[in-house]
Amino acid sequence: MTTNRTVIVTGGDAAFFAFIHNAVLSLRAVGLDTEADIAVLDQGLLPEQIEQLAALGCRVARATWAIDVPAELRNDAQIGLVARTALREYFPGYGIYLWFDADAWAQTREFFDCMTKGARSTGAALVRENGRGYRRHAMYSRWWYGHMVRVCGPITGFRIARKPAINIGVMALAATAPHWDAWRALYERFIQRCHRVNLDQHAFNAAVEMYNLPYALVSSRCNWIPRLSVPTWNALQSRLHEPAGEPLSVVHLAGPDKTSRYHLDCPGGGQIGTSLTYDAFRALQPRYESNPV
Repeated sequence: MTTNRTVIVTGGDAAFFAFIHNAVLSLRAVGLDTEADIAVLDQGLLPEQIEQLAALGCRVARATWAIDVPAELRNDAQIGLVARTALREYFPGYGIYLWFDADAWAQTREFFDCMTKGARSTGAALVRENGRGYRRHAMYSRWWYGHMVRVCGPITGFRIARKPAINIGVMALAATAPHWDAWRALYERFIQRCHRVNLDQHAFNAAVEMYNLPYALVSSRCNWIPRLSVPTWNALQSRLHEPAGEPLSVVHLAGPDKTSRYHLDCPGGGQIGTSLTYDAFRALQPRYESNPV
């Protein structure tokens, strides 16, 4: 039986455990463990790592190849991309499924409130890559446009790709939303056509646009990607902000280098240099709370 309760799901393998652990700690730090269940897709975790997550109250389920993927493409490093389309099967009975990439962490609970409200009203709550100062890198654009045109054809593919991408690293879908089946069907088709597994985001964007699926558009603060636009540091509030804007709710370290060092502008002048991992954020707080500038 489906309930109105929300589950926040993240996941990864043993090598990614530190990020998973910090994502969970950040969700607990903003009080979401009392309003939602937290679950983890096990993509190759060690037994002791699973025990640590269970001690934090997390439900854990082993990821499987939930859709039709040719045997030669079944790389365990990508099993999570496929498993994400089947969250209702791994963790049945919830009304809202909020996916939270393990390389993301929560600074405030704004994302949760906006996404659960949006998913309940429209079936989906999504964030586009259109934050203040966002700039697509050339390599990313070639990957995004190239594969979208390849799987959808030149006219439809270009039309979809030219819009700011829906980043599915943090998103919420209602259990009854039509997005699940449309996403999975296109994803299977794209895998067969391109012989690649890392087309899950292409498939989701295509499903939304081609089938005109409804969704609530949530602020980019709720899935902020620093490599596209460097945030600022407000020392008085001990908060990361969008440039000349509001506090970020989720920092998403998308991209290959999760520990890159950034130079953050500070209101009133000056910069600080730091990585933007959750550990680095927590280290900044006492430093600036005890010596505000």
